[in-house]
Formats: sequence, C-alpha cells, structure tokens
Amino acid sequence: MLPLINRLAQGKLNTYNGIFEISLFSDGLTEITALHTFLDNKKTLHIKIQSSCLTGHYFNSTECDCKHEVDKFQKFMSHNDNSILIILNQEGRGNGNVAHIASQNLKNEGLSQEEAYKELGFPEDNRNYDIVAKTLIYLGFNSCVLHSKNSRKIQDLEKFGINVELIEPY
Repeated sequence: MLPLINRLAQGKLNTYNGIFEISLFSDGLTEITALHTFLDNKKTLHIKIQSSCLTGHYFNSTECDCKHEVDKFQKFMSHNDNSILIILNQEGRGNGNVAHIASQNLKNEGLSQEEAYKELGFPEDNRNYDIVAKTLIYLGFNSCVLHSKNSRKIQDLEKFGINVELIEPY
C-alpha cells in the first residue's frame, strides 16, 4: 500500500514563461514542488523531474545544465497542457549540499561528478523518485512521457506501476 500523499499548498505562479499552477506535495517524510499546467488524467502527461541544484539554479554554474533544462521544459509547458515539472529536494544527486560543494575541487581536477562523489565516500547517485510516482498516482495518472536522460527515473516510476511511454532526451 502506498503512503498517503497530501497537497499541502497550491497557487498560481507568474514566470517568464507564463502563468502556471504551483503545488507542494508531501508523503509525511519528503516534500516536492510541482509546477504544472492544466492537468487532465485522461490525456498523456508530460513530465520533467529535476533535483534542486544550488550551483546551477541559483548561482548559474557553467558546469551543469540544470537551469537550462528547467527553462526549456517551462517553455514547452507554456504551449502544452498536461505538463508537470517536479522539483525534488535532492541536492547533490541526493547526497546534499556538503557533497555537492565538496566535489567542486575534484571536478576541477578532472573527475566526473560520479567519480568525485565516490572519491569523497558518497554514493554516485543517491536520489529516489518514489514520491514522484506516488504523486502521479494521487493525481490520477498511471502513464507519462518522461523528458529525461536518466533511466533510473524510469525504473523508479515503473516499480509503482507508472507506464513510461517515451523518453525524450535533451
């Protein structure tokens, strides 16, 4: 049985790409923020799952494309109902801000993000997408078009019975 998901708050958000609905969901342990257009669970859902990224989203780091991916998907959303952007509080691939910031020097020495985390004693990717699947079920969706390059997201959604119809890499 899936833990209950609750919508804690919702409202309208004006962005550079249009006006969207914004919602905060929680399963009692984890919170996620969802920015979305009008949702109709009888139509195909387009989804982008993005982990928060302090250096990319707030400080415009040139080392990652997080901010550009979010901007690109918001532009897609502005022309496509049934679209949802989910932001997870899983900084540093789920390892936190300490791991993310500590990895910067190792990355500057030529290590990949995964290698830097491993060198520091962190998992290469510690993210979990279960709450996304639970939220989609709460919203009445059992399938989606996932806009992502990360196949782990597909596995986590499918283990909860969400059919991932298509992957559209950027």
